Amino acid sequence: MASLRKRNGKWQAQVRRAGMKPRAQSFISKTDAQRWIRQTELELDRAVLAYDPTSLDRTTVAELISRYRREVTPTKRGAASEDKRLEVFLRYDWAKLPLSKATPQVFSRFRDLRAQKVSSGTIIREFGLLRAVFETARREWDLPMPENPLAKVKKPRAPQGRQRRLIEQELEWVLEAAKDSRNDWLVPCIFLAIDTGMR
Repeated sequence: MASLRKRNGKWQAQVRRAGMKPRAQSFISKTDAQRWIRQTELELDRAVLAYDPTSLDRTTVAELISRYRREVTPTKRGAASEDKRLEVFLRYDWAKLPLSKATPQVFSRFRDLRAQKVSSGTIIREFGLLRAVFETARREWDLPMPENPLAKVKKPRAPQGRQRRLIEQELEWVLEAAKDSRNDWLVPCIFLAIDTGMR
């Protein structure tokens, strides 16, 4: 559906299609606005024809994660630990779901269950990885997912960083260990850390 209206001396054109982001543009000339509407409708119609929602019914979340493990994870610096996390994801029930049923609500329930067992920092890291998997599928693998299901899931509040001062006994242990070190730069670094940490 397209709309055209004059406002503040300009023609505002807007084109909408179900399941797609609306597009809008302003023009000085009504003719230019109408031409833009026709071209935009044509582009969106082509996109709709190319869109095959049945592929979301045929592909599971597990297949997506497995492909990410094969193609993307090995290229990362922390590949070994990421591979283990992805392997654990494959054991969850939601991994068996087709992509068409991988909704934000599925991952909201998963977040709530995980919150009973692990810290909020762990959940934030897991969701960051899952979000990357879905984003790669959407942007690079041409899967017709209208949005990332993790994008609308509220993350838990990040934990506050730890703050603790050294007690005297710990200070002695650190200094003793520093004496045995062959690194000349280590002792000044320790004294600097102790000095700032003891204030």
